[in-house]
Amino acid sequence: MYQTYDRWPEIAEQSYENNFSKIDIKNIDHIVFAGMGGSGTIGDIFSSMLSKTDLHVTVVKGYLLPKTVNDRTLIVCTSISGNTKETLSILENSRKTQAKLASFSSGGTMEEFCKKNNLEHFKIKQEHSPRASLFGFLYSTLNILEEIIPMDKNDIDESINGILVQLPLPKQINEDSVTNSINPDKDVDGFHAINTGRLWSSIDSLVPCTPLGCKMLLLNELKDLTGKKAIIVGRSNIVGKPMAALLIGESCTVTIAHSKTKNLQDEVKKNDIVVAAVGVPEMIKGSWIKPGATVIDVGINRIEKDGKKKLVGDVEFSEAAKVAGAITPVPGGVGPMTIACLLHNTLVATCRKNKLEIPKFF
Repeated sequence: MYQTYDRWPEIAEQSYENNFSKIDIKNIDHIVFAGMGGSGTIGDIFSSMLSKTDLHVTVVKGYLLPKTVNDRTLIVCTSISGNTKETLSILENSRKTQAKLASFSSGGTMEEFCKKNNLEHFKIKQEHSPRASLFGFLYSTLNILEEIIPMDKNDIDESINGILVQLPLPKQINEDSVTNSINPDKDVDGFHAINTGRLWSSIDSLVPCTPLGCKMLLLNELKDLTGKKAIIVGRSNIVGKPMAALLIGESCTVTIAHSKTKNLQDEVKKNDIVVAAVGVPEMIKGSWIKPGATVIDVGINRIEKDGKKKLVGDVEFSEAAKVAGAITPVPGGVGPMTIACLLHNTLVATCRKNKLEIPKFF
C-alpha cells in the first residue's frame, strides 16, 4: 500500500488529465455528494473547496437524500468498491427525483445498476485498496466536475483553514520535509519549525496539541503555576520540548529529563508538577512522586498483564495515585485533551486568517 501512496502525485495527475466525458451541468446550483468512509471524504473535500462559491453543497453519509433536491441538483454518488449499501440506496432513490446524476466506482453493484438503468457512471481504477484509491477518485471527480467549479488554485487554498499531517509517515518519507512544507499559519499540529520558533520566542503561534492540553489540565487543577517546580520526563519535539516552553511561559522552574538522566528518581521527587512523556510503560513509580504533586501522564503503551492486553501510561498509576494530589488516567486523561486542542487550533487558525476575535477558553 505504501508504494501506492508514493505514486499519489502521479495518480492524481493521470486522473485529472484523463479524457472523461463531461456531465451536462447547466443550471445546477445544488450538489449532493453521497458516500461513506473514504468515498465520503471526497464530498467533505469538495464541500470545503466550494464553500466560497454560490453553489449549495450537501454531503450525505447515510441512506436519505435531502428534501431540497430538485431539477437544479446534481447528485454525485461515490463508492470506491461499488458495493456500499448506503450509497447504493441513495443512487436508487435518486432515480425518483428530477436531479441530474453521476456515479463513481471501480465496478461492483453500482456499475451493474447504472448500466441496467442507463445512468451516468464513471469507472475509476481501484489502487490496492479503497483507502489507497482516494486520490484517483478525488482527481477524477475534479476532472469531470471542472466546469461547475469556478475557482482557481488560490480559491482552493483560501478554503482550507487547517492542515494536519497524520504521523508517523512511512519510513521512506522525511517527516520534517513534509511538516515544514505546510503553511505555518495552517499547521494545526504546531510542528512547523516556524511555530516552534514562535513558541520559544513567546510569539503567538499554533501550539502542539498534546502539550497545550496538558497545560490546560494543569491550569484547571492548580489555577496558577507561578513558581512551581516542574519536571518533564521526555525530550521529544512533539511533547517534551514544547511542554517545557509552555511551562516556562507560566513562570515555572522547569527541568527536562529523559530515560538516561542520572538519579532520575531523585530528580522527579523534587517537583510539584510531573509530566511523563518518555514512552516506557509504568517507568515512573509511585515512590518517585512528591506527596501532593500533580502528575500528567502523556504515555500510552500496550502491554500484556495477567494474560490480558491493556493500555498503561508511563506512570505506575495505582501507586502514584496514592501519593499525588492529582493524576491523569490512561486511557481517558490526556488523549481527549489532544483532540479538543486540535479543534481549538483549527478555530484559532480560522479566526486569525479571517481577522476575527479568538474566543478565550482558558
